[in-house]
Formats: sequence, C-alpha cells, structure tokens
Amino acid sequence: MDPKSVLMLLGLSSYQPLVKGTRLVVRASGMNARTAVAVLAAVLRSGFGED
Repeated sequence: MDPKSVLMLLGLSSYQPLVKGTRLVVRASGMNARTAVAVLAAVLRSGFGED
C-alpha cells in the first residue's frame, strides 16, 4: 500500500500536494512504501498543514 492509498483511507484529501511530494521523495531515495508512510505520519504529527 502506498502513502496515497493510506491518506485516501484516512480521508485526508487536503494533503494531496504532500502526497505527491512524498511519492517523489520515495522515487528519488528508493524507500519502500512502509518507510514512506512512517515518514509521512511523522510529518503529519509534527503539525504540517495546521492553521
């Protein structure tokens, strides 16, 4: 399961730009989906996108 699928399941469609950025990072670094999801979750927990 890729990060985009995870976010879709969570209903976080507003994070689409972040998903695209994450997918580019995954391609560039060769990370697997599980690692990408962990990175993405850490970014979301850090408060990305909060007003």
